[in-house]
Amino acid sequence: MTVFFKTLRNHWKKTTAGLCLLTWGGHWLYGKHCDNLLRRAACQEAQVIPFNMIKLKPTLSPFRTRGS
Repeated sequence: MTVFFKTLRNHWKKTTAGLCLLTWGGHWLYGKHCDNLLRRAACQEAQVIPFNMIKLKPTLSPFRTRGS
């Protein structure tokens, strides 16, 4: 156990950088997890609605010209 604390004392900058990187990585993974849950809930909600009940709006392309 004393070897562990001695290593932390001798390499405190690397330990701090590693801890920051680990914290940032955990936060990033948590964000990905929350996005996945949100997408899953949206897909499950979309499966409940019958497709013929959805009113599709035509999208107008700004690149389309009247002559062609």
